[in-house]
Amino acid sequence: RRVCEVEISPLIKDWTRFFKTGEGTYDVAALIENPNFNLGLRSLEYTFKLYDRENLFITEKTGQVFVNSRDKFVIFERALDTGKRIPVKAIIDFLSPMTLSRIDPKKTKSPINTQNQELTEGQTPKLSVEIINSSVFDLDGIFITAVVYDEDDNAIAISQTFVDYLKRGGVKKVFFTWPKPFSTSQPTIQIYPRVDLVE
Repeated sequence: RRVCEVEISPLIKDWTRFFKTGEGTYDVAALIENPNFNLGLRSLEYTFKLYDRENLFITEKTGQVFVNSRDKFVIFERALDTGKRIPVKAIIDFLSPMTLSRIDPKKTKSPINTQNQELTEGQTPKLSVEIINSSVFDLDGIFITAVVYDEDDNAIAISQTFVDYLKRGGVKKVFFTWPKPFSTSQPTIQIYPRVDLVE
């Protein structure tokens, strides 16, 4: 049956951040939560926008993403070019209407688990982590995002990788790297794996 508007809670934007990756180049990311049980979105269109200290628009990047039910996930875009201008604020806007679909209740829990995080700090920090397909199905198209938080729980670095295929019960080691040392002596790393459960 159709999903009524009164059943739908809006998506929650936990944070939106930019990360300098080179001269005039920035990655952007947002941590989003879908609080809805058994409701997901096949395609959500979004736009990241960067602004300078006078609140003047610099540049934007548009994309789309699926949204699983009860999902806490990272939207990530690489290499926004700001020229000589320096951003001080990033925002994300959702462009599509919230036409959520009902999801099989068996598909509300992520089938991907993680274990054995190993972080090597230094001038170019590296992280390895094992992902496990804990479902009874083979999975393809798995995004894994690693976010580094400082002692105040601010996101200070991000990296993402992609796994084409993982058989049921399979384990795979994935790697993340960063081009410069973290700006905190007490980094905490959160892994956000996701695979499309809406289709």
